[in-house]
Amino acid sequence: MPKHKPIAYRHLGGKSEDIRQKIFFFPSYAVSILLVIVVVLIWQSYERNRLYEDPIMLWKDNVGKSPKKARVYNNLGKSYYHQGRFIDAIAAFQKALELKPDHFEARFSLGMAYVRQGQLDDAVQAFQAAISGKPKYADALVNLGSVYYLQNKLHEAIQAFRDALQIQPANITARMNLAQAYGQMGRTEEARTELETLLHYQPSHTEATAMLRILETRKQRSHH
Repeated sequence: MPKHKPIAYRHLGGKSEDIRQKIFFFPSYAVSILLVIVVVLIWQSYERNRLYEDPIMLWKDNVGKSPKKARVYNNLGKSYYHQGRFIDAIAAFQKALELKPDHFEARFSLGMAYVRQGQLDDAVQAFQAAISGKPKYADALVNLGSVYYLQNKLHEAIQAFRDALQIQPANITARMNLAQAYGQMGRTEEARTELETLLHYQPSHTEATAMLRILETRKQRSHH
């Protein structure tokens, strides 16, 4: 079975992408808050309005006003992340965790920033720490499994994906990754089972359909 790239994280809207290409998305609640603030404070100076148009400038301003709040460092890290400034994002997430060690979103985000920097061992530690503090953190388990996959630690990857599915049986990303990992190990029957289960939840999943066809074709050829 051909090697497929693992999917790291499911977008809030349901879209999944390769961990090595994915620019991870964060909850957008902060954007709505900012829109309200801009409307309320529209009378203020042009420079102040310009500040709110730049998320990094905004959260830097908030850090200056609230240097002891983990939330503002976490949001600053997100802003850096979205602009591809991963080293700055890592520093911001680390500061958030220094202020609030149990900030699981910051821990998860730190793991994603490490992935984008190619620091896979650090990413594993970050995701493991997030899961340790929040055992039912399915997204962290999916990402942990995906990093293990990239490290060719397939047994560990499979366990992480299975743990995620214990929490969220309909998690398409975890199900697809598990099928890919089984296929990479030559465990084709288990891969087929996962693909069929995935298609039960999402019949229109094109990649799963294609993989299942490949398995069926190879099975037919082996019987000739």
